This record gives sequence, C-alpha cells and structure tokens, in this order.
Amino acid sequence: MLPFQTVKQFLRDMRHQKLRTFMTMGGILWGTLAIVLLFAFGKGIHKQQIKSQKGLGENIAIVWPGMTAKPWQGLPKGREIRFTEEDVALLKSKVAGIARISPEYSRWNVFLK
Repeated sequence: MLPFQTVKQFLRDMRHQKLRTFMTMGGILWGTLAIVLLFAFGKGIHKQQIKSQKGLGENIAIVWPGMTAKPWQGLPKGREIRFTEEDVALLKSKVAGIARISPEYSRWNVFLK
C-alpha cells in the first residue's frame, strides 16, 4: 500500500468513527494536560521550599538529639539523648568552622488544664 493510500484510508476511518476519534483525542489531551499540570505543581512546590529554606539564612546547620541505637553498660537501646549547654560549648570549641552557635530550648509533654 502506498503512503498516500494509507493516509487516505486513515482519514476515511476517522470520518466514519467520529466518536472513537473524539474520545481518543480527548484522552490524549487530558493525559498531556494532567502531566503538564503535575510537573508545574511540583516545580512550584520546589521553588517555594527553596525560598522558605533561604529565609533561615545561608550556611546553617540545625542539629537535634536522637535516640541511642545500641545498649550500653546494662542500659537499653532507644534511650533519649538530650543536649546540654555544655554540649553547645563543646561543639563551639571542638568543631572548626563554627562562627556562631545558639542553643534552642523546647519542652515536650506539657499538659494544659
């Protein structure tokens, strides 16, 4: 079959199956639109996150205490680690490159009446 005849048959089939052609074109359009909108939404969220993080400042490291992973001298694993003001002073004196350091105080499990 010649290329011209193939195109002619394709156009004839499209005219005879209008609903199928319309539904196929609608599906392609809807899928393309959905993908473009999802990418745009993701890009917008990414830009907003970067903007929010830059609002804190540059070259900032935030450190939180965690929990122990191993038992030690009879104590169980999973113990809560807490930072003290001495830890802040120790970090300042032992870690090179820290220009300023500031502790943050928080309290959990406070019940209000």
